[in-house]
Amino acid sequence: MGDIRQWLADLVGERKVGRGTKAVIDAIIADPEDSAYASAQELARRAGVNAATVVRAAQLLGFSGWPDLSTEVRNRYLSSLTVERVYDLYSADDADPVGQTIGQDLRLLETMLTSLDTAAVRAASEVIRTSRRTVVFTTGTYAAPAQQLAHVGQMLGYDVMLQSGASTAMLNSARLLGEGDCFFTYSIWKTTSLVRELADVAKQRGATVVAIADRRSAVAELADVFIAVPSEGRSFVPSITCAVSVSQSILRLLADADRAATRARLRELDDLWERLGIVDDE
Repeated sequence: MGDIRQWLADLVGERKVGRGTKAVIDAIIADPEDSAYASAQELARRAGVNAATVVRAAQLLGFSGWPDLSTEVRNRYLSSLTVERVYDLYSADDADPVGQTIGQDLRLLETMLTSLDTAAVRAASEVIRTSRRTVVFTTGTYAAPAQQLAHVGQMLGYDVMLQSGASTAMLNSARLLGEGDCFFTYSIWKTTSLVRELADVAKQRGATVVAIADRRSAVAELADVFIAVPSEGRSFVPSITCAVSVSQSILRLLADADRAATRARLRELDDLWERLGIVDDE
C-alpha cells in the first residue's frame, strides 16, 4: 500500500526511530489489512516486539495509542479499496445483514463515546455560533448529516446553508466566504478533491474550517477544528451514525448557548408552522 507507506513516512519525518518502532511500522506496511484489525498483542507478535512497543510506536506517530492508530490505518485501508472490493469484503459473511449493520453501529457509538474529543465538538459549535455565516460543503452519503446540521441550525436562528450540488455552485459559495465565516465539511471515506480544494480556497480567504472526518485526511489537516469519528460500516458504504450523533451534539450546544433565545425562536417557528398550515398534525 503505497499510500499507507508514504503516510507513515510523513509521520516519522526526519526523526530516527528505534528498531522496535521500525519493526511495528514495517509490519503495518507489509500487511495493512491484517494490521488494521489486529490487537496490539497480535501486531506485536507479527513485528517481533512486545505490546508496549506497539503503544510507544503509535504515540511517537502522534496517536494516543494503538486503538487510535489502528482506526486511522483501517479507515485509510478501506478508503483505498474500490466500492466493489469493500462489498466483497463484507458480503462473504453469511450472518444476518440487519443484525450485523445495527450491531456495527452500536459498536461504533461505544467506541466514539470513549474516544471522541468533546472539546473539539464544543469548539465547532462555538465557531458556528460566532460566525457571520456557515456553509456546509459535502457530497454523496454525508449530505444526510449535513442537511440536518443546516436545517436545524436555521431553526435555531443561525445562518447555516448546505452546499452539496453542482461544483460551480459550491465554488461560488466558497469564494464568498471570508474572515468571520465558517467552512464546515464532512470528510469520510472517499472525499472528493473538490471539497479539499474549496476548503483551501476558503481558508486562504480567512474563513474558519471545521471538518468531521474518519481519518487525518487532507481536509482534516487543513481544518482549524477537526472532529474524528469512526465510520466503518458493514456494507459497501460507510456508516453515518457517528457523524449524525456529533451533528446533533453540535446542535444541542448551539441551542443551549442561549436558552431564552432558543425558546423564543422555536416558539416563533411553531406559530409560523401553524399559521401557514405547513405541518399536518393528524
